[in-house]
Amino acid sequence: MTAEWRSDVLETSQVRIRLPDGEVIGAGFLIAADIVCTCAHVVAQVFDLPDSLEEAPSGSVDLDFPLLPARPSARASVVSWRHGGADVALLRLDMPVEGARPAALVDGTSVWKHSFRVLGYPDGADHGIWVSGTLRAEQGSGLLQMEAQLPGPRDHGGRVPHGRCPAGGDPRARPRPRPGLLEGGPGRGRWIRRCGRPCR
Repeated sequence: MTAEWRSDVLETSQVRIRLPDGEVIGAGFLIAADIVCTCAHVVAQVFDLPDSLEEAPSGSVDLDFPLLPARPSARASVVSWRHGGADVALLRLDMPVEGARPAALVDGTSVWKHSFRVLGYPDGADHGIWVSGTLRAEQGSGLLQMEAQLPGPRDHGGRVPHGRCPAGGDPRARPRPRPGLLEGGPGRGRWIRRCGRPCR
């Protein structure tokens, strides 16, 4: 499964996760009209809970779409949490956001030397910083190795488009999407490994 690497799709899928006070805490990306994919540890921080929390938190998550005109804000709730032990959370928007479009996921195979770019939010860069690099291959842990010059520690949850194909997750090492990300959701991917990440 492949998808065209187009700037407009990349921009319209990007999400910025915020604390209740408005501070930017992480990134995410739209995978369906009303579903955002991000890291579970980012959502745990929104609720001031331990990163290793095993049960999905309840309540609303504040977010916005920083690359859309007027940067529309939205609220979302957790609908999938650490499925298969992965550091992944899926959030359902209270309502779809006009102009936002979902990113396509790929299986992450045969990506050696494919280029990628990701938008992250390291400390002091709440408007985002783009990072690019080169994908390598799957490691023994099941994570996809990436080589990049990283801007800082808080760039988790963003989508990584590579070559002509977008993929998603943590920009350091990436679990590959597999069928079933949304329980019962056809054509979706399921993250099967927890991503390693230094976090503030």
